Amino acid sequence: MLHIGVRRGGVAMGVEAAPRAPVVELLRHAGRAPSVHNTQPWFWCVDDDRVTLFADREKQLEHADPDGRDLMLSCGAALHHLSVAAAAAGWEARIHRMPNPDNAAQLADVTFAPGPSTAQARHELEALLRRRTDRRRMASWPVGRGEVARLLAAAVRCRAQAVAVTSAPARALLLNLQDAADAAQRRDPGYLDELEAWVERTDDQGIPFANLVRHPPPVGDRGAGTRFPSGILADAYPSEEPPYDALLVICSASDDRASRLGAGEALSAVLLQSAMDGLASMTLSQAVEVDRTREILRDELLKRAAFPQVLIRVGWAEDGLEPLPPTPRFPIDQLVSDPANLPSRFDPYRPPQP
Repeated sequence: MLHIGVRRGGVAMGVEAAPRAPVVELLRHAGRAPSVHNTQPWFWCVDDDRVTLFADREKQLEHADPDGRDLMLSCGAALHHLSVAAAAAGWEARIHRMPNPDNAAQLADVTFAPGPSTAQARHELEALLRRRTDRRRMASWPVGRGEVARLLAAAVRCRAQAVAVTSAPARALLLNLQDAADAAQRRDPGYLDELEAWVERTDDQGIPFANLVRHPPPVGDRGAGTRFPSGILADAYPSEEPPYDALLVICSASDDRASRLGAGEALSAVLLQSAMDGLASMTLSQAVEVDRTREILRDELLKRAAFPQVLIRVGWAEDGLEPLPPTPRFPIDQLVSDPANLPSRFDPYRPPQP
């Protein structure tokens, strides 16, 4: 059993006497982050009072994510979840990103300092625990300007950019690119096999049928979650009015590893803000995963002013829907190590500086 904590005040005392940040519990909350196909491609090294985040390339999707973009976004979301959990517990997570130029997998070093546990921080943690990816039809009433503004501001606080796709032509372009990317990916038999492999697994990862909508989706719902095989999740009853969700693009000024990590942090922040506002949400990554559609998205929607990283669909849930079950997560002891037992695939490891 792991017994890991962080000293307050820098004075080594008896375990019972010294207040310590509950690092293992914080990492367990970080593990609730969304990840591509629920691969959970992160690994943590706990070194005394310091935590290091690694990207686990063994979990990278060969066909859906050949350049590792989704993997980095997933790790960024876990990093932001960690900072949210720490703040709610009365600790400030101090993050040093990309600390090791000799190891691209070592993404961030994190230390903790005492800080206030505010009502806002606790509210954000509550949203983290109840947030689910919701692939069901969204309601026909619009997301308000206030909600959209808060979502965009959440991305900016994470040093990323976000664009709300509001006009009918821009929305049509985005959905057409999603369709084109989906068609391109489905021409790859390896991609289809990969999709099947990540559904209804028995090893604490992947997406259960209970979280996948039953096909076909309601007529007119072009943003429906139909990337995966048909599940058993009952969708909303068809409405005379089409869904009126909002589409956002998380983007960055460059497209390097640090930018993708930061976009993942922004993704987490936007999803948690949507949960705090009572909105349903899901990510739409296919248009960014395919080179051709990603370039069109950057050229025509973003006017080459930024690099698209991931798309988010948010909206009000239809009345009367059943709560979604949580997707499985690895036990924390499978994702955490101390330096002496760090798997060799994460070498060379550079210990965080005090």
